[in-house]
Amino acid sequence: MSTSQNRLKGKTSSGFFYDIPKSRFDDYEFAKLVAKAQEEEIYGFLVVEKLLGKDGEQRLLETVRKEDGSVPVEAVMEQLTEIFNSATELKN
Repeated sequence: MSTSQNRLKGKTSSGFFYDIPKSRFDDYEFAKLVAKAQEEEIYGFLVVEKLLGKDGEQRLLETVRKEDGSVPVEAVMEQLTEIFNSATELKN
C-alpha cells in the first residue's frame, strides 16, 4: 500500500490493484453507506461501487471470479476489508 498525491494505492491478496482518492473515505454519502452496511449487509454492494466506481468494481469482480463464472460475495467482502484495513493504516 502506498499513498501519493492524496491517493490510496495498493494491491489486495487476490491481485486487485486499487487507486482510490483519499477524499472518498471522508465523503458523507460514502460514510452513510458504510454505516448502513454495518446494519444491513445488503448495503455492502453499494459500498463497493461507491468506493471503487463502476469500472473498479468490475475489475475487482474479475479478480475473484471463479471458473464457473460466479463471483463469491464473501471473496468480494474480503477484498473490501483489505482495502479498508489499508485505509485505517493511514490514520495511524
